[in-house]
Amino acid sequence: MYYRDFHYYDYTISYRELVHGYNLVELEKRRKMASMYLLRDFLRGNLDSPYLLGQIGLKVPVKHSRARSVLAVHFVRTTQAWHAPSQTMVREYNALTGVQPELDVFHGSKSITVNWWQRRLSCAIC
Repeated sequence: MYYRDFHYYDYTISYRELVHGYNLVELEKRRKMASMYLLRDFLRGNLDSPYLLGQIGLKVPVKHSRARSVLAVHFVRTTQAWHAPSQTMVREYNALTGVQPELDVFHGSKSITVNWWQRRLSCAIC
């Protein structure tokens, strides 16, 4: 797009400057948002995939503990398993709820609209 607008490409301009200059969302943020939407749909039952739902573990805290994370990250031995989509979604969700605690994938109330959830998610990712 920069080349199309100015008929040359300046290699000193970073990726972030180009993205912000054209008011686009960075690829990393779009990937995180898409994975959080997928995780939310799995846990709310909007997607029917028992195998993938079985890959996501819930952490049930002891009565008097202050467990901050809701989803359990499974122990893995290889980097391939560490970077599996189900593990990545769980780690990202736990990190985002540390920043934005009211970001709840289990709350299925009709009063919470998709726009509200999207705004909270985009604030947590930024």
